[in-house]
Amino acid sequence: MSDRIIRLREVFESSALATRQSVRDLVEMMQAMSEENIHLDFSGIETVSRSFFDELLAREKYLRSQGKDLSYENLSLDIAQMMELVQTSDSRSMPYQTIGNAVLTTM
Repeated sequence: MSDRIIRLREVFESSALATRQSVRDLVEMMQAMSEENIHLDFSGIETVSRSFFDELLAREKYLRSQGKDLSYENLSLDIAQMMELVQTSDSRSMPYQTIGNAVLTTM
C-alpha cells in the first residue's frame, strides 16, 4: 500500500480551514491520487470550523468505500477537540424549536 501526505497549510495557503467547499475540493484531489493511505497533516493549521470537520468526516466514509484510508496528523489540542465534538454530536437527535427562520436548540 502506498502513502501520501497532504499538508493542508500548503494546499489551502491558510492557517484556517472553514468551508464545506474546501473539503469538496480536497476530496476531489484525494480521489485523483493513486495512493491508498492518505495522511492529512494539520501542521500550521490554527483553526478548523465545525462545518469543515462535519463535511470531512461525512466524506471520509465515502473515501473509505473507494479504498482510501485517511489518517489525521499534527492536530493541535483545540483542533482535536473540535474534531471529537463533531464526531460525537448528532444534530438530528437534538431537540429544537423554530421561531420564524431561526432554529433554537433546547437543552
